[in-house]
Amino acid sequence: MGNDYLCIPKKITLINHYRGSSSCYHYAVTEMERLLNRSGVKIEKVNKELSEVYFSLQLSVSGTVSKIPEVHGKKMGKDAYRITVSKAELTISSPSAKGILNGTYDLAERLGYLFLYPGLGGEWAPTYDQLATLFIGDEIINPRFPYRGIFWEGKNAGDFTDEEWLRFYAKLRFNALRHEMDDLSLAEELGLRLEVGGHDLSKLIAREHFRENPEWYRMVQPTDFNGQRSNDLNYCVTNEEARTEVKRRFRHELGLLKGIYAIHKWADDLPGGGWCFSPTSRALSPSDQSMLAMRSLVEVIEEENSPLRISVLAYHDTLFPGTQIDVSKGCFLLFAPRERCYGHALDNPSCKRNRVYSEALRAWMHKFEGVDDAHTFEYYFDQILFRGIYPFLPTIIIADMYLYEERKIECHMSLQVGGPSIAPDYNMLLFAKSHWDRNITAELYIENLAKRIAPGQSTPWCNYLTKRGQIYEQALLTCDHDLKIYFDYRWLPETTTDFGKIIAQGYEKASIRMNDNANCLKEAISPEWSTQLCELAEREIRRTRFEAAELHVMYLQQSAMNKFGSFLNTREVEHAQEGVKLLKQTIVAQKHAVEKGIEAGLPCDSYYFTLVEHMLRPDFEEKIKIYSSIFDN
Repeated sequence: MGNDYLCIPKKITLINHYRGSSSCYHYAVTEMERLLNRSGVKIEKVNKELSEVYFSLQLSVSGTVSKIPEVHGKKMGKDAYRITVSKAELTISSPSAKGILNGTYDLAERLGYLFLYPGLGGEWAPTYDQLATLFIGDEIINPRFPYRGIFWEGKNAGDFTDEEWLRFYAKLRFNALRHEMDDLSLAEELGLRLEVGGHDLSKLIAREHFRENPEWYRMVQPTDFNGQRSNDLNYCVTNEEARTEVKRRFRHELGLLKGIYAIHKWADDLPGGGWCFSPTSRALSPSDQSMLAMRSLVEVIEEENSPLRISVLAYHDTLFPGTQIDVSKGCFLLFAPRERCYGHALDNPSCKRNRVYSEALRAWMHKFEGVDDAHTFEYYFDQILFRGIYPFLPTIIIADMYLYEERKIECHMSLQVGGPSIAPDYNMLLFAKSHWDRNITAELYIENLAKRIAPGQSTPWCNYLTKRGQIYEQALLTCDHDLKIYFDYRWLPETTTDFGKIIAQGYEKASIRMNDNANCLKEAISPEWSTQLCELAEREIRRTRFEAAELHVMYLQQSAMNKFGSFLNTREVEHAQEGVKLLKQTIVAQKHAVEKGIEAGLPCDSYYFTLVEHMLRPDFEEKIKIYSSIFDN
C-alpha cells in the first residue's frame, strides 16, 4: 500500500526548472511555497533553471532532480498542465506559466485546501495532519474552454478589495477578466487576460454637439412621424460625420489601451429601441446597426495596427443577428441571454423561452463562422438580475456548459455584480470547477463540497445545498412568459395569464421552503463543529432567511401585478383595490426583508438596498397613487 501514494513530508525541496522572467510563473512558485508553509511544510528552494521553452515545478522528497515529464503540446490546451506523482517527487509541467499556477491550486485542493471566497478568511487550509495523500500517477488536465472567467463590475463588490478578488479568480483557475486598466500588471501576474469597457458606445459622441449637428444623433421616429432626433442614447451609425467623430474619439482612447485583449463598446442598455430611423438607417435592424458601429471601431484598430479585439453584443433587441452587414474578423461574438429562463438549462426542450435563446446562439455562431473567440456573457452571479439575492443553479450551470461547449464557445464568462459578502457564491465555485471536469454532476459537486466544508459531518450541508438548488430552480421558471413582453425579476409584470398566478405561487412556496431549509441547517449545528464551520453556518442561515423574506416580497408583488393586469383587462374596480392592498403589504414585507438583509450582513452600499430605496419602493408608491385615484374618485 505504501508504494501507491506520496505523503508530503514536513520538509521538502521545491525545484524551479524555468529560467525566464514570467511574473505569473514566479507567482506560482511563491504560492506553492506559501500554501505548503501554511499547512506546516517547510520548503527548501532550489533553482535549476533547465528550460526557457516550457515551464516546470518540482517537489522532491530527496532533494534531487529527476527527469522532467515531457510537455505534449498537441495534447494540452490553453493553460493545461501535467501532474506527475511518484514515490519520490511531484512535478507540475505546462507549456504556459498560467498552467503552472493552475496546477499549483489544483494540487492545493488535492491536499485539502478549500477556496470559498476572497481573502485569507476564505482560504480554508488543512493542518499538516490533515494533508491528503497523493496517488502515484500521471495526468494531463485540460480545460473545456480555452478561456474562462468573469465580467466583473467592481462597484458594490462586498467586503473585499479588487486585489483580493483577482487573486481569488486565479485560485479558481480563471484566465479571462473584464475589469479596469489600473489592475493590468496584477492581471498579468495572475495569468488573467484583461478586457475593458461596457455600455460605452454613446460616449463616443459628445452630447453637447447635438444643437449644431443633430444629424449625428439617432432619429427616434421615421421622417413621416416628424423625424425627431434624440441625443440621449446611440447615434446615427450611417451618418458619415458622426462616424468620423466616433473614430476620432476612439483613436484617442485606443492610445491609452496597451496590453489588453479586447475593449467592449456596447450600445446603451435597453430592452428595445435606442437605434436610428433616419433615411439611411431605417432599413437596418438593430443588430445590423450595432455591427456597423463595431466595424467602425475595428477600422481604427486596423489603421493603428493594434491587436485589440471588439465585441459584438447579442442582447435585448440584438438577440438575433442582422442580415445586411457582414462580420469583421476584428470582432468577436458576445452572447448575453439575460432574459432567458434560469429555471431551465438553455437547451431544455420543454422550455419554449430558452428554445428561442438556443436558436439565437446557433444563428450568431453561424454568422461568426470563421471568426474565433466567441464569448458568453452569462448572469449566474449577477446581483442586479436576481434583485440582490443569491440563487444556486447547479444543474443549470452544468447543463449550459455542455451546450456552450457543443456550440464551440471559446471563452465562457459570467457577469459578476456584487459579491458574496455574507456567504460564498456557490454558483461561482461550481462554474469554476465545471470548466475542468466534464463528468461533474450537481449531486457529485454538492456531495464533494459538503465533505470539504464539513469533513465527517457533511450530511446536513449536502441536504442544505441540494434543497437550495431545487428551491431556486423552481422559483426562477419563466418559460411560459410571453417573449414579446419584457421580463425582469425586479419589475414583475402585470399579467392576466396563468403564468402570473403560477410564478406568484412559486415565489411563496420557495419562501416557505427556504425558511425550512434554514431551520434544518440551524438544527444540525453541533458542538463538534469547528468555530469556522459554525460561523459559516450562521452566516448561511441569516442569508437564507433574508432570501426567504425577499421571495415573500416577490410573491406579494406579483400577486398585486396580477390584480392590476385583471383591472386593465376588465376595468373592474375591485381588482385595482385588491392590487393596491397587496402592494401596500408588499412595502411592509419589503421593510422586513431589508431588516433581514442587514442582519445577514449585506453591506450598506449593496445593490439590494439601492434597488429597494431608489427603484422598487418609488415604483410601488407610484402605482399605489395611480390606481388609488381610480377608485377614490
